[in-house]
Amino acid sequence: MSGSSHAGEKVEPNMTPILDMVFQLITFFMLVISFRASDFDKALVLPVVGSAAPAEEEVNGEFLILNLRAGGKLMVQGKEEPNIEGFLNFEAKKMLQNIKPDSGGEIIVVIRADRALRCDFLMRVIAACRKGGLSRFDFMVLRGGEQQSG
Repeated sequence: MSGSSHAGEKVEPNMTPILDMVFQLITFFMLVISFRASDFDKALVLPVVGSAAPAEEEVNGEFLILNLRAGGKLMVQGKEEPNIEGFLNFEAKKMLQNIKPDSGGEIIVVIRADRALRCDFLMRVIAACRKGGLSRFDFMVLRGGEQQSG
């Protein structure tokens, strides 16, 4: 018979194109994923404020997230920064250089302070930010009825 297939031949699909596409997708998602979760210190117990409200305005700019632990430690992206003033001055200059004057963008310092933090340490951090040229602050708190997961 002229139309029959050989009993010993096995046909396998060519996997090269699909593997190429999978690697391209993995590369794409690695480039666009946001790792902002590392910016949040899960050990903090945020203060509870009954009148807290979420920010309603849309922000055009960059965020500098500062975690302030109860013992007076500044944590940024999971690492302790011992030289607070030097670090904030350096970060402020670096971030301010990246903001274009005509873009309307700004830098917002997001402060996540433990509820047991001493006020004088918080004021020291704010003063260091202001000295570096950062003047807009947002504070993360829990609303009166919210429970903190952790």
